[in-house]
Amino acid sequence: MSDEMNRQTGAPAGVVRRQVVRAGVWSVPVIAAAVAAPLASASPSQVLSLMILNGDSTGSDGLSTTFAGVNLNEPSVPLILGISTTSPAGPASGALTATLSPNAVGVAGWEGGAGSVFVAAVEDGGAVLPFEALGYGAFTLTVSMGTQTWLLNIIFSA
Repeated sequence: MSDEMNRQTGAPAGVVRRQVVRAGVWSVPVIAAAVAAPLASASPSQVLSLMILNGDSTGSDGLSTTFAGVNLNEPSVPLILGISTTSPAGPASGALTATLSPNAVGVAGWEGGAGSVFVAAVEDGGAVLPFEALGYGAFTLTVSMGTQTWLLNIIFSA
């Protein structure tokens, strides 16, 4: 039996049950990681597509729009974005970062004066960016979500 002592040295003979249990406990995380790694690498990557859903004239590419009749006395202009995904997990969700380009100075800002960067929550495949019209003209907006980035072209006109 393994718990019997070696008669010559006084040491336990063979493998002790405690050693087996100790080795088993330490191997559980390694086995779990080895099983999870192939599953993670086999998951499909999420591909997102973005489209502007409002404005008076939206380009065929879905990445440009014109807001005609902008009233500078009532400067709030919400930009509504639709974000779709190829993921079988369902609609896109998470954080979206939008950055106004330098050519937006004097034309557009974020409602409440949030600087040039705004972070929006994407819920059920949509997000709203709260612009404030400061003047008339064109500007570029860089939108990023996850590893993907889009350049949006926006025009505010009278």
